[in-house]
Amino acid sequence: RSILLNIAICDDQIADCRLLQGFIEKYCSDRRLDASLSVFIRGEDFISAHRASPFHLAFLDIYMQDTDGIRLASLLRETDRDCIIVFTTSSLAHAVQAFGVRAMDYLVKPVTYDRVEDVLNRCDKLFSQNMQYIVVRADRQDVRVPLRDFIYADVYDTSCVIHTRKGTLTTYISLSELEKNLGGSPFLRCHRSYLVNMRFVQSVLENDFLLETGERIPIRRSNGKAVKQAYLDFKWEELRREP
Repeated sequence: RSILLNIAICDDQIADCRLLQGFIEKYCSDRRLDASLSVFIRGEDFISAHRASPFHLAFLDIYMQDTDGIRLASLLRETDRDCIIVFTTSSLAHAVQAFGVRAMDYLVKPVTYDRVEDVLNRCDKLFSQNMQYIVVRADRQDVRVPLRDFIYADVYDTSCVIHTRKGTLTTYISLSELEKNLGGSPFLRCHRSYLVNMRFVQSVLENDFLLETGERIPIRRSNGKAVKQAYLDFKWEELRREP
């Protein structure tokens, strides 16, 4: 891994912070995992730090004096869909709200090492997946395209345009070769001229996928049912994996 795992704890209970910090440090030491760990007792400080250097993983306490973890997570989700959120709290009262901001887990205090280890194992796996990328030739140089940023690709004549969260890239790779390099789900060849990342699909229309960006990606007319079924199978598998 070339990127340091950036972890945050936000909790105004010092004893709870120290306990969780010790568990995380033990996990990283045992597995020789490169990680940077920051501890915050104020939600405002956590948000400011995240804006300056985004965290990959955040443990947020729900009950704090200056704010609450649900609000912090909502603020974070306004600009960051990738940060893994884990709530720590003394009550299960906000479990539904926790999943509403796509939290990975909900740890009831006092937390134990076994529970933290389980969460970190899943986080490490997700983080490794998020670091995957493909290399394409664009503007006479090799460019890394992180798979988490890839939205869709379309072809015009001999050009292939890759649309990402950070802009577009024009390359001359064929869509079939690009499809092969992406390695299957969540990437779907939905049309002769289009390939889409199903993670960015908001809904299925009669003849199109509606993306979170507001764009529409056509679904091929021949065997379009199979394309829609592939997407439904993907969504079902995603739901099964959620905690």
